[in-house]
Amino acid sequence: MLLFHFGSRPVIVVSSPSLPEECFTKNDIVFANRPRLIIGKHLGYNYSSLAWAPYGDHWRNLRRISSLHLLSTHRLQTLSSIRADEVKSLIRFLSSKQNQMVDMRQSFFELVLNAMMRMIAGKRYYGETDADSEEAKRFREIQVETFTLSNTPNLGDFIPIMKWMGPKRTEKRLTELHVKRDGFMQNLIEEHRKTLAIDDSNERQGRKKNMIED
Repeated sequence: MLLFHFGSRPVIVVSSPSLPEECFTKNDIVFANRPRLIIGKHLGYNYSSLAWAPYGDHWRNLRRISSLHLLSTHRLQTLSSIRADEVKSLIRFLSSKQNQMVDMRQSFFELVLNAMMRMIAGKRYYGETDADSEEAKRFREIQVETFTLSNTPNLGDFIPIMKWMGPKRTEKRLTELHVKRDGFMQNLIEEHRKTLAIDDSNERQGRKKNMIED
């Protein structure tokens, strides 16, 4: 095991098979909290989302809701056809690219996001279907910006004084991205509300619900 200091933050490198059990089984509560990085403040709703919330009653409640409505056996089985369909779509894409270079990391990234968004909103944003729409382009731009900012080190996270002395450009970009992400998801919710308001009840019963409709 190695101990580093990234500025004011201690970082432990878990380098042997026995250490993960020690950290995440015997002392799991000690290591349960995520560091309070600036990205969690702006994209994690001030550290209140499941990925960023500190261990406690709020986190346990979020985990219970997720287990019941997102990860239950019934929910996973109900939406299994979406995952299978996206895997088939990837296989067809790879078959069409014989003897050509393919970025598998990007392909799997798109597979996961398509499956996730089809389960959440019934839409896919990569590939041939609807990939050229303005909504799809907006979604992809948001994802690129999210991963770019997530992978951009912020000195203020490791040297606290830099939060006050350093430039505020990263925080401004995170604030703007938060508004974009919220606006995109709110548009999806409003769109489904309008659709449900005009859909015939028999038509709704004949198709599988996505997570927004549930």
